[in-house]
Amino acid sequence: MSNTPFAYRRDIPFSLEIDETGDLKMLEDVDAINQSIYSILVSNNSGKNLEEEFGTNMSDILFENNAPGEFIKFEIINKIETSLKIYEPSIDISEIDINTDNISNGEVRVIISYLVKDGITSGTFDETLSLEKLT
Repeated sequence: MSNTPFAYRRDIPFSLEIDETGDLKMLEDVDAINQSIYSILVSNNSGKNLEEEFGTNMSDILFENNAPGEFIKFEIINKIETSLKIYEPSIDISEIDINTDNISNGEVRVIISYLVKDGITSGTFDETLSLEKLT
């Protein structure tokens, strides 16, 4: 019996790195989930074939009126929660924190704490997203 824990989630990294054996390195578990979350957050609606609603459309916030900071945070959190409930059903979101201090430069820091639905594993997604470069 192997001492290596079973990977409940695997994915190919965006970097397409090769390991020492010549195989593609794989992302596992929380790393794979975080890549999935990133992909969802940086995608605008219609960002995925046949999935017209895929993504968060967060870049739309740049073109809205200069609403108060708390309203923008609420709107971003709502977009994130809605998208992750649909496109990343393997997690339960514990908390979402948004830092909009640099939103005038088109950047938003997103911190998402979550519990994987295995009931044991927790993870944290922590990235600064450039809203101007969302696809």
